[in-house]
Amino acid sequence: MSHYTHSADDPARLYKDGGIAALKQLDFYRPSSELVAHEAAIRQAFTEKPPATVKEAAERIEKLTGIRREQSQVAAFMKKLGEVAQSGTNPSQSRCGQAKSVCR
Repeated sequence: MSHYTHSADDPARLYKDGGIAALKQLDFYRPSSELVAHEAAIRQAFTEKPPATVKEAAERIEKLTGIRREQSQVAAFMKKLGEVAQSGTNPSQSRCGQAKSVCR
């Protein structure tokens, strides 16, 4: 995968290759997770049986895809998945069945 970033040396080349439109275009490099390729399978597995913790989610993702990620990376990926990631039991809810702020 190639990516291009503008620098002070290439406006003339950019203009020559693509005109004003090329000068206005911003092509920032945005890496994507390898997990994105497995998103449908992960979503289906988590919909059928939501993980109770991020640790469990990380273990299940590794078993499902063969890709190991740290818990912080799995949490960020789960956040992108949306509601599926939040449908599992939240440890802060285990004490009284409601959100921690309500239990206080």
